[in-house]
Amino acid sequence: MATHTPAPASLAALAFALLALLGAPWPDDWDAVGFVLAVDHFDLARWQPHAPGYPGYVLAARALRHLGAAPVTACTLVSALGASLLVASLAPRHRLSGLLPLASPLVLLAATSARSDALGLGLHALALSRAPGPLTGALLAAGLATRPSLLPLTVTLLLAKCLRPGERARTLGAFALVGAFGALWLLRAARGLEPLTLALETQARGHFTLWGGSALTHPSLPLRARWLLGALMADGLGIHRSPIGALRALAWAGILGLGLWRAPRRALLLAALLVPYGVWVFAGQNLETSPRHVLPLLGWALWVGTEGLSVPTGRWRWLAGGLLAGLVLTALPGAWRRRVEPPPAVQASRWVEARGGGVVFGGASTRVLSWAGTRALPRTRVGEVDVTLERLDVLPRRVWLTDEVAFRERGRGALGPPVRFCRGAESPCLRLFPYTIPIPRDH
Repeated sequence: MATHTPAPASLAALAFALLALLGAPWPDDWDAVGFVLAVDHFDLARWQPHAPGYPGYVLAARALRHLGAAPVTACTLVSALGASLLVASLAPRHRLSGLLPLASPLVLLAATSARSDALGLGLHALALSRAPGPLTGALLAAGLATRPSLLPLTVTLLLAKCLRPGERARTLGAFALVGAFGALWLLRAARGLEPLTLALETQARGHFTLWGGSALTHPSLPLRARWLLGALMADGLGIHRSPIGALRALAWAGILGLGLWRAPRRALLLAALLVPYGVWVFAGQNLETSPRHVLPLLGWALWVGTEGLSVPTGRWRWLAGGLLAGLVLTALPGAWRRRVEPPPAVQASRWVEARGGGVVFGGASTRVLSWAGTRALPRTRVGEVDVTLERLDVLPRRVWLTDEVAFRERGRGALGPPVRFCRGAESPCLRLFPYTIPIPRDH
């Protein structure tokens, strides 16, 4: 008797509906706030978003904004769409096992937040799934416009597709056409070539020397290898030091081992295609605080895993379904927590406003605090805080410092005991210190 299996479109729609329900109603970090603000007002000089602009993601979010979605909702829906494209790319061969991306905590994070990672990965995965030449070129160009840091992967897949002489011209033509549209829109939105060039230079300088976490600022190869392995295992596969983490490790080991046994050559070919991007991630990206950069590398495990779950018939098929269900169900609570529990900076904003407001000085969290409605200024040294306060005509009623402010030198004010805001183990906590200024209030 033939067994009915759902079509790829049905699985993608199911994944999209689930991820849309799990979409977080707030941005989590500095970059996410930039994407949310860019939906209504694109401005690279104000980091809305940061360079190089991500036109594919912004345009998709704006399309949903025109349909009535709020900016945050528009961004998370676009991310959910990207993850559903990843499901669709895996489903044609193995149907139900195409839902395996939902078993990855990192995929769920990207698919339910205001980030461009999920859509960029979904477009590249769809291009890789034996799409016709012109469609492959268009998808790769759209994926690059959505997530420019995927450039090494884009070039590798484009070159691989162009090895087929009959499809070379059409593939490159479609890539150039879609790429030119994205570049022209970005040039217009940035208000000319000079502002765009300045934004790109500022981003490149900061990424490689200040905040980017590349090998130039963190050159230790063993340390970077540990970050990479941790991002793949803990964040990507959800393998932690806990009973559930141990069970997940056993499940992933069995699924990946069977997948490698069933399709070793294709797994090796896919791994070879990911080598240039892997080198770029290892040397040029911030793996310590931004594990999402390993998502394309995680795609290899997801593809091999679908091979391992593709048991044709019999009792082993039920076992494969049970493993898939167990992995998905143990990954979903983290996404649900992000849906119902605000990030630490939003919690801190609500706490401050409930006590009459004031001004908060800190680091990257100040952008989320400002988005949430609290007056917040980026200052990372207590001396800078003192100088800023001295220049104010009217002092704020209350002053707070986050733990992102360096206290190496002694400030003029006195620090009180901190208040701590946390959300699960996947995001760092934020501490807020009251700062008492020894200056008369009528100053």
